[in-house]
Amino acid sequence: MLRPCTPSWRAGWTRRGFWFDFFSRATAACVLIAAADLSVIFLVPSAGAAQLNGVVQTGGTSFTLPLAHVKVALLEATMGSPVVLATATTNTDGQFAINSPKETSSSIFYASADIGDGVEFVTIIGPTLRSAITINELTSVAASYSMAQFYRTGAISGNSFGLRIAARMNVNLVKPDTGEPSPVLLTSPNADETNSLRSTRSLANLLAACVHNSSITSSFFQATKTPSGVVPKTTAEALANLARNPGQNVELIYFLTKTPNAYNPSLVRKPDAWTLTVKVNYTGNDRFLFGGLGNLAFDSNGYAWITNNVVQGKTTSSRFMAVLQPDGRPSNGANGTPP
Repeated sequence: MLRPCTPSWRAGWTRRGFWFDFFSRATAACVLIAAADLSVIFLVPSAGAAQLNGVVQTGGTSFTLPLAHVKVALLEATMGSPVVLATATTNTDGQFAINSPKETSSSIFYASADIGDGVEFVTIIGPTLRSAITINELTSVAASYSMAQFYRTGAISGNSFGLRIAARMNVNLVKPDTGEPSPVLLTSPNADETNSLRSTRSLANLLAACVHNSSITSSFFQATKTPSGVVPKTTAEALANLARNPGQNVELIYFLTKTPNAYNPSLVRKPDAWTLTVKVNYTGNDRFLFGGLGNLAFDSNGYAWITNNVVQGKTTSSRFMAVLQPDGRPSNGANGTPP
């Protein structure tokens, strides 16, 4: 059974800036798919194919190790089962090349790598095929968290509008081409001003441990069961479960993240919950700064309209609203959107 997806966010204001929480507990199921509907659809290549090059690897900050003989699939997300556009197997250097029958999608592309024993790495590509990608632990954390509302049954599925917004949030967490943290997470008002950057590294460390130790994978699966008790089948599904229920088994999961140290610096203490937030504080014009935010509404383009009650640093009422794009960047007036 399917029903249309709508973006679900929380928002708020702190002294340091305005924040979006795209990844906390969802209030309702966004997409419900019967298990019988998860058959994979294959698309036969046609003329005008584009090539996707990439590498599958484990490890990030401290070391990288290419993963050879791994099956990689290029998929297109739909309202139902994802379409497998093409597959490839990595060489001894972890590299692969895939010829895709299409270069753009009305929905999004993503790539999945079957590492084995339930470990699945994923990279979100977006509506336009990239020339090269990296598939590693960090891209997998970003994929499961950004797509959490659409990742409930082992496959990414949902409304194309919502999927495109989620893909833009994915780029706020990771650089799909290199598999490194995004510039958004590496700079203020994020970086070490919030837990999110280090949390992504800690969760990536957990996945790195799963690559080498199946018992850690099993423990992670048990710790990320759904509220109804369903055990995830892959690490990608487990991470999406955690994104929707970030308060479950926090201490155990933190313990599992401490086994390797592939991505650092990571968390030095147990978080309150495994929630990731992306914080923004720029309206697009230094003359009109955030101050005393009030109500928030989303329009049909997914843009956030934010009432601004007072002039920052003063008690006088302001005369403007701030409008942000779905990924938190200031609206720029393009294509009829507000400046």
